Amino acid sequence: MTKTTGCSNMIRMVSFEKMTLYIILHVTYSAHVMDSKFEDEDALLQTMSEYDDSESEEPGTEDDEDEGWKDDFMALNRWDLAVDSRLHDDVFDCDKPLDYFRLFVNDHMVELIVTETNRYGAKKMDDWVDTNVAEVMKFVGLCIQMGMVRMPSLRDYWSTRPGLGGHSIAGKIMPRTRFENLLKCLHFADNDQADTSSRLYKILPILNGFNKSFGEMYKPGRELCVDESLIPFRGRIIFRQYIPSKRHKYGIKLFKLCSHGGYTSKVNVYAGKDKARCGTVADSVIMELMEDYLDQGRHLCTDNWYTSIPLARTLIKRKTNLVGTLRRNRKGIPSQVKEKKLKRGESCSQQDRNGIMVMKWKDKREIFMLSTSHDNSFNDKGKPTVVEKYNQMKAFVDLSDQMAAYTPFVRKTTK
Repeated sequence: MTKTTGCSNMIRMVSFEKMTLYIILHVTYSAHVMDSKFEDEDALLQTMSEYDDSESEEPGTEDDEDEGWKDDFMALNRWDLAVDSRLHDDVFDCDKPLDYFRLFVNDHMVELIVTETNRYGAKKMDDWVDTNVAEVMKFVGLCIQMGMVRMPSLRDYWSTRPGLGGHSIAGKIMPRTRFENLLKCLHFADNDQADTSSRLYKILPILNGFNKSFGEMYKPGRELCVDESLIPFRGRIIFRQYIPSKRHKYGIKLFKLCSHGGYTSKVNVYAGKDKARCGTVADSVIMELMEDYLDQGRHLCTDNWYTSIPLARTLIKRKTNLVGTLRRNRKGIPSQVKEKKLKRGESCSQQDRNGIMVMKWKDKREIFMLSTSHDNSFNDKGKPTVVEKYNQMKAFVDLSDQMAAYTPFVRKTTK
């Protein structure tokens, strides 16, 4: 197997692995396991509004807006990539789709699910029968099948009626009542031993396991992108989000670090404000996701919720370049750039002593860009090269979401 083929196959299989993570989040966070905090929709919207623009606003003053900004642009070839992009050796031993899947849903993860599901099942049900690795794999396989072949209800997957296509494959794998019992008792942590101060304590072991596998199986190239995704969810959950711009407006927000081809290198779940967090949520998200990729000469792409001049300075100290869209009201933007009146196709830009370039470009509307690795040049089509590169890198997360959408699993939980 060639490196290109192995990488392509593995990235395609990551969509199944991510869908499994979606299943885990969806079936775990239901009204049965969360606090009953929402008596009406107004209370829910008030809680969801805590994820707002203020969480990406950096502290400070505007005193340094024009300090050190110049019209001259220095060379920006700062660092060579300190590590090689490569696949794990185990990838080249994979022949079947299941082999790729098991790189992520590995033996340790399945055994964890078996142990904790049996622990919880024995407490919840008097007639509980212990599950095992083989049965859990069948359960996960059925969940994937249900995402690919949609039926009106869960019971229909066990129906042999011709009107439903005679879709009886589920019955050959396990009885419906057993599947429902596994779904009710599915667990990934010991409730008696877990650190309940974290809202994510029920899924942290499995989430950490996925992130460990993501990082081990593929070392990405120079370019990375951070953005958010939404797992559709309309149940009652304290950190459910409302994002009007998304196709599914309600759900659980994920912060994802993705690379070329849509590969997810790390994912975090947004669980609401953390009082112990230092700095803005946006900065914390970036530093947490990039923890294993700093000081290596990487190029990071972010949108205007994350991008700021202080973040760019922090990343430069960690040998990491930043490129992204920038909000007009961000602190530190030079006044010459901010206040310049432009016609369509015109731009205005300056660079500071650290090599941070801020550009305003007028297309259909004004667009502010920040980059620590670009100058103010344009391509042959009259578009700034920084905008061209941003669009290329921003597509990493879009492709990741596209692959995950091929195998949806949105169903009412039985908890």
